[in-house]
Amino acid sequence: MKIFFTHITLAWACVVLFANDAALGQIQRGITFGSSHEVPTMGIAFRLPRGAQAVPLPQPTVFHYRYTDGRTEERFLPRERWYPSAYRGRWEDSDGLALLLGYVGARMAVGFPGEHVTPEEYDRQAQQQNILEAPANHKELMEWIEQFALSSVKGKPRVIRSNPRLQTCVLMVFESEQPSRVGVAFQFGPNARGIDPYQWFFSLFEWTANTDMDSAIRSIEQDFIPSLTTVALKKEGPMQASSRFQRRDYQGKNDSPAFAESRERAINSIVGLRDWWFVETPRYVLVSNLSGGRRSFVQRFRRIWKPCGRIMSN
Repeated sequence: MKIFFTHITLAWACVVLFANDAALGQIQRGITFGSSHEVPTMGIAFRLPRGAQAVPLPQPTVFHYRYTDGRTEERFLPRERWYPSAYRGRWEDSDGLALLLGYVGARMAVGFPGEHVTPEEYDRQAQQQNILEAPANHKELMEWIEQFALSSVKGKPRVIRSNPRLQTCVLMVFESEQPSRVGVAFQFGPNARGIDPYQWFFSLFEWTANTDMDSAIRSIEQDFIPSLTTVALKKEGPMQASSRFQRRDYQGKNDSPAFAESRERAINSIVGLRDWWFVETPRYVLVSNLSGGRRSFVQRFRRIWKPCGRIMSN
């Protein structure tokens, strides 16, 4: 017999909400794209939906199992063990229109006997299913895409040839309606600087309202796909805590392996996101995009949260 309960995040991480000043304020009929946005860690650039802002990757749900012999165990949804390896960014506007960026690599392990898995069980299954490499054919690529999009492709994907910088570009519509989803899978040509010409990238657009499907597809074809290009590839080292907000008397951490992993995932959730930063404390990681002028607010928040952290950790 075992008892489990759900805990929402791996680390005591708090994402501070921000306001979007570019609210559209009217029903959209297509997708309006703004200026080009660079992702140097991937070596690519593209136009973002106007008013869209970067959103960190949510922390995975942890399921705490407690057994009758006293043992405890942390388990996860299989997709949440896989997804961070595929995810490279998400941008949303005030109407809920989102653009997600994916890096096509290992497929998700499947076929587990239970709903939740330990990290060791997931890794072992992935090795046994021999899915640790990038897709080698069209069938494996479509399997990765549908795992990323959480939906089956509707009809036959369509090849798009409007961007001479792309070796291959395929547009597809998904079965899901809430949210509606449109995807673009693409490879750059052999002359692209610093990028493997065989590497697939994937962009997923999703929305729940205020966007017409046909108009959205037309906007993606005319404005997004032609904007896909390469930029100088930049290899980033480990992120450093904010020098403006990190306490100087913080002496580091002495975490359990599970909590150390949760800290790392909280920090990795903002890698490559412009204007996002983090600070560490013994009990949680705070990630935010508040400007440096909000130092007093952050300090006040930490004073309020400190006693709460003691209660939550006991």
